Amino acid sequence: MIYTAIRILASYCVIFLLILGIYLLFKRRSKEASSSDKISPYACGEKGSPTDPPVLISYVQYLFYFAAFEFVPLLIFISLMAHPSPFLLITYLILVLLSMLILVKVK
Repeated sequence: MIYTAIRILASYCVIFLLILGIYLLFKRRSKEASSSDKISPYACGEKGSPTDPPVLISYVQYLFYFAAFEFVPLLIFISLMAHPSPFLLITYLILVLLSMLILVKVK
């Protein structure tokens, strides 16, 4: 009984020491990493101006794409669970394909 209590206490001590060691290591490394010659937006000190992202997409388009890709698997799963006929599944897939084509054409 005492041996088990000592093992549990020792394991908590080891865990505490590991967490403390990791914390001190990160704290020490962060002090070494910060210097005055490194500027934003690049923390590595790279010189240059940031450029525009190569992909231009509006927030609304992103929401439409997210909704289409997020709800398609759910729609397929529910259609298979509700009615095992492939007709409903094929109908849903055709509707999803048409909506994705409309999203692509809107660009």
